[in-house]
Amino acid sequence: MNFYDVCLDDYKRLEDEKDDSGRIQRAIDDCKHGVLYIPKGHYTVAKMLVISNFCSVRMHKSATLTACEKMDYVLFYDGGDGFINLISCSDDGKKNEDYNIFIKGGVINGNGFASCLGINNYHHFTLKDITLLNGKRYGLKVGDRGHGYELIATNVYCKCTMSGLAGNTGIATAESDSHYTDCIVIDYTTGFAVENGGSNRLTRCHVWGGIIPPVKEGEDCEMLKNSVAFSIGGCDTMLRDCYADTAKVGFKIMGDATMSGCAFYNNYRFRLNDITAVEHISGSLSVMQCRFARTCPDFTVYKGDNKDLVWIGNINPDVYVMYSTGEKFDI
Repeated sequence: MNFYDVCLDDYKRLEDEKDDSGRIQRAIDDCKHGVLYIPKGHYTVAKMLVISNFCSVRMHKSATLTACEKMDYVLFYDGGDGFINLISCSDDGKKNEDYNIFIKGGVINGNGFASCLGINNYHHFTLKDITLLNGKRYGLKVGDRGHGYELIATNVYCKCTMSGLAGNTGIATAESDSHYTDCIVIDYTTGFAVENGGSNRLTRCHVWGGIIPPVKEGEDCEMLKNSVAFSIGGCDTMLRDCYADTAKVGFKIMGDATMSGCAFYNNYRFRLNDITAVEHISGSLSVMQCRFARTCPDFTVYKGDNKDLVWIGNINPDVYVMYSTGEKFDI
């Protein structure tokens, strides 16, 4: 028995089509409330793909959707105007709850033309085992044009491999009550951004950068310039065992947040200096049992006014360690 209702292999390009947007969109449109399977392969996308019929998508791990023209997103999920509180409704108002909707697997490559994936008007939505490359503004943007809650995101891998994308964000959310677990962001200027919403949980999430070289000789690496690993607004955000690895600011806090077992490290071989582990701008902040490693000369553990701050059992550096040589220098 197949685990899917529609397979993309059954949809071919029409005679005048030069990319795969049309056939993928036709497959989505024919898969209302079903599961679409996209087999292994490289697919070019010239027009934003939109899911507005509660279709779930399962991609082979080596299925790649790559933008070849400018657009907002390569793939955009929208539960539609029928999304009302806890109930999904059809146009005639009939209750039409659809459980366990998901997007899983594969690679979405914005290719510098587009953000990779947008998710909007959703609840209890699963995002899993997916790679998001070279998003122009975002790898993943949650809540761009609507509302939602209870996104369960696991093993989301965001990475930039091309220059010219400075200022973008790997994973951004403006919604609430969601869990991001074992997600990794590499070389997006901002790793995670909680822009709004409440009660979001980030667990074992890792942000790092430095692979993409400087635009000009002597400058910081392109994606490290003005970089922030975790930009946290909203309220009641919990970061547990999250790791900020090489950024100008490790954790930028602008809303009520708790950090537990988190860590900051700066890989000084990328020559990034004058950095801050925790920048506390506003909101209440609890920092507990975290570790902050001093690996460059100019390093600030905490920047803020100490207002509404709880700081318990953290390991603060008093020695600058050149990790490439193991040499230690008193500060």
